[in-house]
Amino acid sequence: DWSGAAVAAADGIREVVSGSYSSGSGFFWVLIIGVVGVGAVIFFVVRSRRNKAGTRPAPVEEVPTAELERQAGIALVRADDAVRTSEQELSFAVAQYGTDATTPFRGSIDTAKGKLTEAFTLKQQLDDHIEDTEQQVRDWNGRIIALCDEADDALDAQAESFAQLRAIEEKAPETLATIRTEVASASGRVPGTSQRLEAARARLAPSALEPVSDNVREAEGLIAFANERFTEADAGIAAQRGGEAAVAIRAAETAGDQATSLLDAVDRHLEQLGTAEQTIPGLLSDIDADIAAARARGERGGDLAAAVAAAETVVTEVRAAQSSGAPSDPIAMLDRLTSASASIDAATAEVRAADEAARRATSLLGSVLVSARAKVSAAEDFISSRRGTITEEARTRLASAGQALVRAEELGATAPAAALEQAQ
Repeated sequence: DWSGAAVAAADGIREVVSGSYSSGSGFFWVLIIGVVGVGAVIFFVVRSRRNKAGTRPAPVEEVPTAELERQAGIALVRADDAVRTSEQELSFAVAQYGTDATTPFRGSIDTAKGKLTEAFTLKQQLDDHIEDTEQQVRDWNGRIIALCDEADDALDAQAESFAQLRAIEEKAPETLATIRTEVASASGRVPGTSQRLEAARARLAPSALEPVSDNVREAEGLIAFANERFTEADAGIAAQRGGEAAVAIRAAETAGDQATSLLDAVDRHLEQLGTAEQTIPGLLSDIDADIAAARARGERGGDLAAAVAAAETVVTEVRAAQSSGAPSDPIAMLDRLTSASASIDAATAEVRAADEAARRATSLLGSVLVSARAKVSAAEDFISSRRGTITEEARTRLASAGQALVRAEELGATAPAAALEQAQ
């Protein structure tokens, strides 16, 4: 009874907005997840009519470049939203009807995701620092629109079969039991995750935990919301109101999934912080070696000297922070050290390139000087023996060549690349 579910959800939201819903603490989640639930039901009805409505944009060749870029951006957002919504619908269908019945739709979603990935790759190329020609901008934005249309088409291909799947006899009691188990599992994780987060707060700076600092509290709110929806689902099933039960189950599932994701994020972030802490000592040793190697190359000015000085400052500050015992942010430390190391590597590479260029110039300079001396000498001899017939133009060229030869010989010992240029 999906039409009934949509109506029941709309009625529920209207009650919340009008203030007649008794549980004020659940207002925010009812409003947000309720709207998502209704939108998900309506999504496939709208999708099945999209192509029939003739809403596709004009041919790419007829669209100005700026408008084409705008259409490509809109198409990306819509296609991404469509894939995300489809995945949410699929997860509910799998929980309710099983994996086998939803396999064709999973294939369509995977196809759409592949198209979307290619489209995002093209968008990244358009947004990078490399300047693109207008033709490239048009071609790539046109391709993005085409890929997004193909992604939509892949989802449309299974829209009808998915609608038929929705018509299968509802298995509300079984689905409700499954979702209850999942939410209970998330609830059981809360104490342990909370303890680990509090232990981390005692030794890490607030900035290190900022991305997940509120996750446990938010997960608890979502779990409480899911439990309220379970009560509504039980009442709906008992009263044989399938639409109300379905909306409540779906809202509970969404809340449970979000709670699990929040708890997973805490565990993942704490693990990443631990990895960063373990990585820092080795990186410090690597930078020490880089600094020593740079100094071994002799006194250098410019970028290498600046990079070495900056790296030494960062290393000193990081070691001081570690030894102080004060709460720290391992990821921020790692970022500073990584940046310092990359700067030394880049500056060292430039020095090495310059050294190699000087070596090659020195190797070639001797041969070029032999040729240059011979040519200048021959020209001088030629002019000296024919002074009466040689004009000022040839004499000017010879004077210039002689000056360049002198400069090449003077620079040979200290600036072989510049000497080679003069000799040539």
